[in-house]
Amino acid sequence: MKHSGTRHFEVSLSARPNAIELTVRDWGIGFCFEHAMQKTGLGLINMIERLKLVGGDLSIDSPRGGGTLVRAIVPFVISRKAAGT
Repeated sequence: MKHSGTRHFEVSLSARPNAIELTVRDWGIGFCFEHAMQKTGLGLINMIERLKLVGGDLSIDSPRGGGTLVRAIVPFVISRKAAGT
C-alpha cells in the first residue's frame, strides 16, 4: 500500500509438487524494477538475497500503471548450492 497507491491487493500461498509459492498482487501504479534496484532502499535486495539462501526464486512483473505481481517460489528441499556445501 505504501508504494502502490492502492488499498486493493491479493495474497496467496500455494503448494506446488516440489515447492511453495507466495504471490502478492496489487492493482496500483506499478514501478520500474531496474530503477527501484538503484535506490538506497533494501526491500527488494533483501527479498532476493533471502530467497537465494534457500534456493528460491523471486520474479516481479510491474508495468507502469498496470499493478504489480510479486512471486516467490521456495523449494521444499534446499539444494547443496543454496546451503553453501
